[in-house]
Amino acid sequence: MIPDLGLLSLLCALALSALLSIVPLVGIYRQRTLLIRYAMPLSYGVCLFTTLSILLLGLQFWH
Repeated sequence: MIPDLGLLSLLCALALSALLSIVPLVGIYRQRTLLIRYAMPLSYGVCLFTTLSILLLGLQFWH
């Protein structure tokens, strides 16, 4: 079950990183500062889910 949660966390990080590459660019193109401001929370989410995935998969490898 723990490796599945690690994989799910990696998939969430992948989805957030895809949004991180698209949403601010759309905001720049349409000159919407609200979309540009989403870059910081999205990057925090990518960092959080990547760290969680590393911890979960490392915990499973250790056991």
